Amino acid sequence: MCSSDLVREELSKAHPCSDPWRTAKDVGVTRFVQYMTSDGAFPRACVALWFSHPALRSRYLDINHQWEGVLAEFFAVERGADPSTDLDSQVRASVAVAAVRSVLMAYAVPGTDVPTAVAEAFAMVEGGLGD
Repeated sequence: MCSSDLVREELSKAHPCSDPWRTAKDVGVTRFVQYMTSDGAFPRACVALWFSHPALRSRYLDINHQWEGVLAEFFAVERGADPSTDLDSQVRASVAVAAVRSVLMAYAVPGTDVPTAVAEAFAMVEGGLGD
């Protein structure tokens, strides 16, 4: 079972929940941080290639799309909506995945601390980006 399927399963067990955003963040982002700070994490040079090599970037964006689907499904269940057409669910999923993608781009630069970058990225999103 791939990691998106594992997260999908874990999220499905979280229903009903009072704060779907927080639940999705706690489940998905916690797994991401654990993985990226473990001994098995991808080396920074490898991650940098995901953003610089066209074929790798294409595959990486496909994986992002899969994760957006997992999150949109989760958000849509709470709203009783169709994840493929519910704007709220789609935007929330896209924003969460974009925050993680931004952290990975920063991770490619030596010295970036993943837990700190994740906390900063989600604080920006949750605080509003109007500034």
